[in-house]
Amino acid sequence: MSPELIDMLSKLFKNLADICPTIIIAGNHDCNLNNLSRMDCLSPIVNNLKHPNLHYLRKTGAYKCADTTFVVWDVWDREKDYIRAKDVEGDTK
Repeated sequence: MSPELIDMLSKLFKNLADICPTIIIAGNHDCNLNNLSRMDCLSPIVNNLKHPNLHYLRKTGAYKCADTTFVVWDVWDREKDYIRAKDVEGDTK
């Protein structure tokens, strides 16, 4: 990730969070899957912004927001530990 991209993402995340609550979910290109001990590239951006409307759902889990539950799979976890949508209560997920 280049310094220019970090700058652009920081501004994008801040501007979005200034408008409304913003949820970020990491993808497989946001970390080094060959070295799982390394930090992902989004955490430092989110941690430095410290914006109350910016929510980084990094860990595997079921996150409820209003009437919707987001099931997030952390790319660092093993697939056998993933939560399945069928295991989460509610109709909107």
